[in-house]
Amino acid sequence: MTLIDHLEFNWLDYEIIEPDLLFTIKDVGTFLVIKPKDGLLFDEKFYLILDDFESELADNVDFFAFSFGGKWYHYAINDEPELKPLKNLGNAKYRS
Repeated sequence: MTLIDHLEFNWLDYEIIEPDLLFTIKDVGTFLVIKPKDGLLFDEKFYLILDDFESELADNVDFFAFSFGGKWYHYAINDEPELKPLKNLGNAKYRS
């Protein structure tokens, strides 16, 4: 499932800042989307592998977001890595 499909399916009140890279969820914060590097998403200590550009952007966001095993997860930048589902955040966005 794409990120947009996931956000829509879970009724999250989001705004895309930069497609496939940055988005916000209203009243929650800004998320940096991390993608695998050479097929790897995590290092041996279960930390996300960031390139130089992502590391620089991480200074200005609140959360990492990533797809793993076909599902979307997130965790706060300053927290220990964990697989927290990317759903039930903020208020639901009404769609007609």
